[in-house]
Amino acid sequence: MLFKRRRSGPPDWALYFSEAEWREFERVVRAEITPRGISGSIHDGQLTYGKARYGLGNLAQMCHGEPLALWPDIVARHFAITSDIPEELEGIPKARLIDDGYLARLPDDRVTRRVAEDLQLVLSWDQPDRVATPHRDEVFARGEPDDLFAEAIENARAEEELELERHEIPVGDDVVELFALTGASHFTATHALWADEFDPPGSEHGTLVAVPNRHTVLAHPIRAMSMVGSLGVMLDLARRMEQEGPGSISPHLYWLREGRLERLDARITDAGIEFAPSAEFGAMMARLA
Repeated sequence: MLFKRRRSGPPDWALYFSEAEWREFERVVRAEITPRGISGSIHDGQLTYGKARYGLGNLAQMCHGEPLALWPDIVARHFAITSDIPEELEGIPKARLIDDGYLARLPDDRVTRRVAEDLQLVLSWDQPDRVATPHRDEVFARGEPDDLFAEAIENARAEEELELERHEIPVGDDVVELFALTGASHFTATHALWADEFDPPGSEHGTLVAVPNRHTVLAHPIRAMSMVGSLGVMLDLARRMEQEGPGSISPHLYWLREGRLERLDARITDAGIEFAPSAEFGAMMARLA
């Protein structure tokens, strides 16, 4: 049986679906993959077939945000892209920010650079109708990986049609300044690595950053102790936007400084915000106090 469930409702990774929506999603996916000769089983939001793995999390998120009548086209386009990647690396090399979980679902090795405890850049090719993430051997056949990565980062940095908005959010007696960079590009999240440039000049204390999905970067330049109020605001936004997707990356917060991202030990609980700053972050807070 393709879709295995212990209950009538949607699984934990797709709880935003109602029971009726989940049944429709099952039906549409099954109708699309059967003629393609794909079979297998669902485990934690993945369809496995031989060595190939088809993640269903992003697909489910994309469907959830659209009318049911559009779901067959969305599903058909998704499988046409993911199951028919051309061998030639046409397009523009760009660096894409992904989480470790996403990388683990890709078969074979990819060319990556770690940028945080749980985040990496992966060398990808931006093509007119898809984003291709080639195997390591394919990259080596194309050129020197370090040179290609340098080019890919610059290409991602030069992307246009991204929108930067500044928001002032009241938190108690303070007003939290929050910047949101959004765009349709799969490489929008990569801009988290230079989010300290959203509001020049960059702060000597660094910048709080969130990358809930591939289309969004949230940033707060640390200039005063009022940044404490931004923790709850950003954590709440990151958690909700990561759950909604599409292209979910992380519900966590990060400290950006000198091009490096440090994941912060911060979370929202029933009792409020729990935050255990690292020694370096704590020292920075002491300087601001």
